[in-house]
Amino acid sequence: GVPCGPVKNIREVFEDPQVQHLGIAQKVAHPELGEISLIGSPVDIQGASKRIERPIPAIGADTDAVLREAGLTDEDIDALRRKEVI
Repeated sequence: GVPCGPVKNIREVFEDPQVQHLGIAQKVAHPELGEISLIGSPVDIQGASKRIERPIPAIGADTDAVLREAGLTDEDIDALRRKEVI
């Protein structure tokens, strides 16, 4: 009586008939990895593009921007780096 479904590996995800039918598997150019496949949104929103515009960022690529948006200064961010917090 518990809702559940299969857990698939990445190959199985891209081979899944529903993923292929919905056309949500998309090729994206990654600056370090070359062309990679990503899964886009399965949800259709009228007027919204389902196209993936860019690849996923590298780990930590947006850390400084997020911390600045949270109100930290460059000096605060540098201090966190020196303390190996980030």
